[in-house]
Amino acid sequence: VCANCHLASKLTEARIPQSVLPDTIFKAQIDIPAKYSKRMQPIADGSKAKMNVGAIAVMPEGWRLAPKDRLPKVLKKEMKGLSWSPYSKEYPNIVVAGPVP
Repeated sequence: VCANCHLASKLTEARIPQSVLPDTIFKAQIDIPAKYSKRMQPIADGSKAKMNVGAIAVMPEGWRLAPKDRLPKVLKKEMKGLSWSPYSKEYPNIVVAGPVP
């Protein structure tokens, strides 16, 4: 959550496995309690648009995103419309996701 809006003061809930074996695909879910469909945000021209929300997850060193071709079909279907990528080649353990559709 960015630090420049009212969401910065909201508590977030992260659901991730307590432990994961090497070379295992798992799901991490981050919830931010907000009514996205009713919230509006100012955009560049001064008008208002639906709120964009994303997340940054910092995982342990050595961790990296699984290639998309290794994701199970069920997980691909769940994540349809959501973009995610490593923060940089230098920090593949930091994942940037969003905006949430």
